[in-house]
Amino acid sequence: MKNNFKYNAFTDDSFFDPFDELKRINLFDDSFFENSFHDNLKIFFKRMFPNCHSFEAKKEAEKAILVNGKNDLSTYLERDFQSISAEDFYLVIDQLLDFNLGLEIYFGSGKQFLIDSGQQVLSAVKIDSTNLADFLFNALILRSANGLSLIDNLVSDGFLIESFANKIPKPLFFAGKSLAVFQKKDLLHERVYIDTRIDTDQDRKNDLLLLTISRPKKEVADFKVPVILTANPYFYGTNDMQEDVHSPEGDLSIKDDFNFQIGSSSETEKQLPALKKQEVIEEESFKRSSKTGASTFPLNDYFLARGFAVAYYGGLGTRGSDGLRSSGGPDETTACCAAIEYLSGHRLAFTDKAASNSIRAAWSNGSVAMTGRSYLGTLATACATRNPLGLKTIISESAISSWYDYYRENGLVVAPGGFQGEDADVLALDTFSRWFDGSQFFKIKSIFEKSLSEMKKAEDRQTGNYNEFWDQRNYLNQAEKIKIDCLYVHGLNDWNVKPINVFNILAKLSKHSGQSVNVILHQGQHISPHDIRSFDYLDICNAWLTHELFGLENSIQKTLPKVIVEDNIDPEIWHGQSDWTQTERKSEFNLARLAGEKLASYKDNLTEIYHNHYSNYENYEKDFYS
Repeated sequence: MKNNFKYNAFTDDSFFDPFDELKRINLFDDSFFENSFHDNLKIFFKRMFPNCHSFEAKKEAEKAILVNGKNDLSTYLERDFQSISAEDFYLVIDQLLDFNLGLEIYFGSGKQFLIDSGQQVLSAVKIDSTNLADFLFNALILRSANGLSLIDNLVSDGFLIESFANKIPKPLFFAGKSLAVFQKKDLLHERVYIDTRIDTDQDRKNDLLLLTISRPKKEVADFKVPVILTANPYFYGTNDMQEDVHSPEGDLSIKDDFNFQIGSSSETEKQLPALKKQEVIEEESFKRSSKTGASTFPLNDYFLARGFAVAYYGGLGTRGSDGLRSSGGPDETTACCAAIEYLSGHRLAFTDKAASNSIRAAWSNGSVAMTGRSYLGTLATACATRNPLGLKTIISESAISSWYDYYRENGLVVAPGGFQGEDADVLALDTFSRWFDGSQFFKIKSIFEKSLSEMKKAEDRQTGNYNEFWDQRNYLNQAEKIKIDCLYVHGLNDWNVKPINVFNILAKLSKHSGQSVNVILHQGQHISPHDIRSFDYLDICNAWLTHELFGLENSIQKTLPKVIVEDNIDPEIWHGQSDWTQTERKSEFNLARLAGEKLASYKDNLTEIYHNHYSNYENYEKDFYS
């Protein structure tokens, strides 16, 4: 499977009934079947300018679009016809998609331009009443010059406000994806405190964890909403104390035999009794903040406008919360799972740090997803191994599956790309923002420094061996417990979190059945693919989470390839595979076409040479490099 999509995704829109989707956004009603072809076409095109608020403004907008060398759109629509050519139609759509006539598109090539740029267009050459709905639906899902679909751009310009006379159904879906129907004024923000039922800072009190939530107001959304949670240890800032980084200099120590039994360490923290439940207050009486107070995750911002609640927490040892940092230890997973259970309605939270009142997430529909990149995505995998109540799926980008594979390799101490001298204790210090509050600094300084000292010893930079410390941070040990659908994303040139991390977790999960596990592999480094213009990542995530959290059937699990890989030569090309190892090995490679000559090429026959002329690899390697 090969896709050369510049503005399109690996999704199958043939799953949807075109008229039902057009009716869903109130573009047409059942009178569509009584109207003439000409009338329906006029209705469609006149709705393509929602930011023009007068008849005259819409008329001028129509005149700015040419259908052919003789007619602009306004003149063209004055004719009474029963059919039009697909070429005329797509040339108009090209211009509505903000492509430039005379620069990118030309008369007679509007349809071919879309095909060449990877768009999925209909093959019919004539449009009439029998296929008009198909073409109108197809036009709305095409990608514009800014990478968004036509329907997304129309919604942004006020299309739905015009369609529903300010009474927009919320949530609203089109082609299996959530539309951006919520505005900032429709959202509220709140802060609650989760009882983790563990005591990591050893003060004989349950650690309370600050959780910030943004969600649609009840008076705006008369439905229960799903939640996207991101566990972000960097949420409230970092220490960035360079002097505490380990020196990478020095001789390697002599290593003893490695004899640790992988998977033998204890996984979970000891659970303490829950704090006493206080009076449960109704959500309407809960005093809320006007903002979350910290940074966000770009993917989540995209979903806030689409009917999802978004929650963040820094975790143990971060500003506003109790506890200590442990760089991926079991305690961090326990705390995160507690937040998931609150967000899905399976436990109470407190309205303040004093635990004076309890509150439940009565607004939640019980479905939670986790998102995040790097450490954030790592905690998503960690939580998935525990299967907390309510966690339905994760979208995990550039994530660690075993912390040993992040800081060590085969007994050697290694540094993540760009962070020479870092180690697990340094990361714990870096993310320990709790002591940014003056009252907390003196209260917690000595116990945290003690924990850092213990971490330095346990991580064992002397031998680099795998031990209990790393075994507790190896999520591969519990991978068989992951029962939810997972979407992984990773850069094949990532030298921070190396691709071995995603390869190993996929290898474990591929042995299971009854779940969808997909991966997107791009050629970038430690980045998120949000801004890769050749790939419609946001739409894939939209379809994925709309299916997983709203329960809308949209065929995403059936049509999305198990592995999607960006070509390593042409970044505009993406390949779909059934598994990571599937590949067609080429024996002949083309280099370049020389002036007046045939294409230069070479044959890769090193494997054949090795088998035919060498009995051991050492001699082969010596001759190869000499």
